[in-house]
Amino acid sequence: MKPFLWPDDKTLFVPQDPLTMVEASVVMHWRILLVWLVTSGLSGMSDGRLLADERQATQPDSIRASKGFEVQLLRSAQEGEGSWISMTFDPQGRILVGLDQQGLGRLMLAEDGASATFEQLANTESLRHVRGVLYAHDSIYVAATDSQGVYRLRDENGDGQFESPTLLQSIPYQSRYGHGTNQIVLGPDEMLYVVCGNDVVFPDAMDVHSPYRNPQNDWCLPSPHDGGQDNRVGYIARVDAEGKSWSILAGGFRNPFDMAFNRDGEMFTWDADMEWDVGLPWYRPTRINHVISGGEYGWRWGTGKWASWFPDSLPSTFDTGYSSPTGMIFGHHSNWPERYKKMLFIADWQLGRVIMMDIVPKGATYEVKTSELFLEGGPLNVCDLTFGPDGAMYLITGGRGSQSGLYRVAWLGDHQDGFEHAAKQDSEMESDAQGRAARAQRIVMERYQQTQDANALDQIWPVLNSEDPWLRFSARIALENQPLTAWLDRYEATDEPRTATLASLALARQGDERYQSQLINKLLQLDWQTVSSEELLVVLRALQLSIIRQGLPAADLQVAITNQLKSIEQNTSLEINWLATELQVKLQAPGAKAHLLKLLSDATTQEEQFQYAKTLARLQLGWEVDDARLVVDWLERSRRAPGGKLVETTWRTLRSDFEAQFSAYSHPAFRIACLFEVGARRQLET
Repeated sequence: MKPFLWPDDKTLFVPQDPLTMVEASVVMHWRILLVWLVTSGLSGMSDGRLLADERQATQPDSIRASKGFEVQLLRSAQEGEGSWISMTFDPQGRILVGLDQQGLGRLMLAEDGASATFEQLANTESLRHVRGVLYAHDSIYVAATDSQGVYRLRDENGDGQFESPTLLQSIPYQSRYGHGTNQIVLGPDEMLYVVCGNDVVFPDAMDVHSPYRNPQNDWCLPSPHDGGQDNRVGYIARVDAEGKSWSILAGGFRNPFDMAFNRDGEMFTWDADMEWDVGLPWYRPTRINHVISGGEYGWRWGTGKWASWFPDSLPSTFDTGYSSPTGMIFGHHSNWPERYKKMLFIADWQLGRVIMMDIVPKGATYEVKTSELFLEGGPLNVCDLTFGPDGAMYLITGGRGSQSGLYRVAWLGDHQDGFEHAAKQDSEMESDAQGRAARAQRIVMERYQQTQDANALDQIWPVLNSEDPWLRFSARIALENQPLTAWLDRYEATDEPRTATLASLALARQGDERYQSQLINKLLQLDWQTVSSEELLVVLRALQLSIIRQGLPAADLQVAITNQLKSIEQNTSLEINWLATELQVKLQAPGAKAHLLKLLSDATTQEEQFQYAKTLARLQLGWEVDDARLVVDWLERSRRAPGGKLVETTWRTLRSDFEAQFSAYSHPAFRIACLFEVGARRQLET
């Protein structure tokens, strides 16, 4: 399991078991309760009433900041000013805030910068739950989640007031609170970038040539318990100033709230987790993602979330553990020392903190070099943060009706006091140069993701064999955008395993049943026992995708696949066994049950056990009494498995699935040994 930042600490923590994760959850939920108690103003109750003149945001003396920084509270929201959840500066240095319930507010800083006044903007009452606000192109752009759209406001006559909002794009918001349209960010290319959670559909104005399009669940063994869900995923859209061109840049997110560009013009977001899944194999922690053109980040509904190592997905850049992602910004917009200018600052709403990360180049992507606490308050439910014209950081607290405050974080330390950027070592300079070259090559691949070119294949094909996985990913997406018939001959002729497997993945995603036998035969020609683990994962996933999208292959090919799968049953990798056993069950391969029962018995982690049990529950080959008893024994051992809320729910659905399978057999001995045993345990529980 990856390390993450432990609450209230500057250090990285490596969880050792699911119980530790549960303990972390307890800490987090107590902090949430504290946020609610204090920000709701309960400490100011007198005779059961909240006095308006006692509305106060958390005081600076309750906020711990990094050495050399001062935190000022400029304003506490008063009665009628709402709860503030998004912010942007206008050209006059005023702060526009999106309100939690409806409308926009404007905060005017005093001349001395030590306080601020508030006014409600007229003609904005129709904008409900403004999670995103941006001033750009002489306009205010608003993502009003509950108004189900992105809007533009302009001051046509220059009187300081904005005319009624114009709807740029309707974006229907389907269900949960806060999983709709989120922040709007101005890119270095002067385009707008709209961040959306997983409860909205793609806009009607979506460009058909978008780098990211047509996401599918691509589940080899769909769970009936995930039924009724569609293919909605979170995404980031690139939009022109007039709101007419909507290109979906990347997708497969759960609910990122914000995004930020670094000095290189590269994009990052912070995606939220589903903490109820902790302890289950499909749990994905909150994570920093480097967002690239055509990027697929693998969030899907329920138990069908793709693991971060799926070869048709991109991995996380850094897992942050329990947290509630809100605002993000890079420090190069500040007037702070160089050490801080290169940092990414991210706001954690639930745990009341701002974290800073040093993100450095790693080939065509980046990695987190250091991560530490920047500031923390009790409570400090930060919704958004940005740098002002004076180079200081401004942040707002609020959200879900809680008390809001406007803060200024300024550097007061000595710029010469050990904080200036040290000269880079030769190795760092070489890494930077390699990163620039790799990113330049990736950008070439990204151009071919939206255009078809007769010369594209000469550029794309060699990159499929790159040592850099992010370059390979970009090249594969570019290949999928080229006419399939233009590269089939190259595909057939290649004998390089890495190129062959990645091109097979592309063919599985873009081809139809006419190309299935060609694809499968290509993969069967490889020696599965000698290819690298990385290449074997691509082989297995390409076979899965071919079967998912093109249907079951001919009987002889099914036999050939199951024979090859048999040859790698001794592999100890969870990742390979995950994909291989799903294929075995999908093909109802002889011996699949015995193999899965052994894996279930040998698995050392709770997550592995639940994955193998989930796969085993989809098997339709029939049950012997002794085999069924092994499942019943595992159900008994795992009955109190620790973790999030859905661990118990998953256990119960697995028990129900197995019981339904066992009920299909009428032999009295079987029913006594298995079904009765499960039923008896159910009676004991109730």
